[in-house]
Amino acid sequence: MKFVATIAILATSAAALSVKRRNTDGQSYKLRYINEFDNGDYSFNNVACSNGEHGMLAKKLNKFGDLPRNANGVNVYGGGVFTVSGWGDEECGSCWEVYYNDRKVRVIAVDTAQDGFNLPKKGMDELTNGQAYDLGVIEVTTQKLKPSDCGLTSMNGQTSMNGKTSTQGQTSTEGKTSTNGKTLTEGKTSTNGQSSTEGKTAS
Repeated sequence: MKFVATIAILATSAAALSVKRRNTDGQSYKLRYINEFDNGDYSFNNVACSNGEHGMLAKKLNKFGDLPRNANGVNVYGGGVFTVSGWGDEECGSCWEVYYNDRKVRVIAVDTAQDGFNLPKKGMDELTNGQAYDLGVIEVTTQKLKPSDCGLTSMNGQTSMNGKTSTQGQTSTEGKTSTNGKTLTEGKTSTNGQSSTEGKTAS
């Protein structure tokens, strides 16, 4: 019995330490849900991180449905984050991991949130096992991650997803290849606002 009790104490201590490490500043934050954020067609023109240098439109992301849905096995949601103060904030596109009890989700900052996080209802339901409507507001802990941890990649200050990268706001190159001894390449590139060129070669 004493041996079992010792194991239980160690397990509890380990769990408490894990939770403490998750919360980088020792503070808890409020989390609510916003129904509009559940709509994949909801435009980023309606949120603080719309256009501008750090906006989602500059990252070639136009609506909530354009965001990554999962990264490293953790579901990802667009939402409001307390570090975004308003339009054009450099925190737009930042990545956060949010914890509630033994559950977690990741959040891409696309809007403001007064004292914590605003998530789609689906995201809060995932954290609360379907109790978002009943609870309304919960206390969560969090830590900030790299944008790539939310499925975003960054290059020269610009951010994109799924391996498509924009540099200085320009479009990236694309290629198409066929086999059977003949290769067809098709590319479109633009540099510093200049018009694009196209080429096709076969061999």
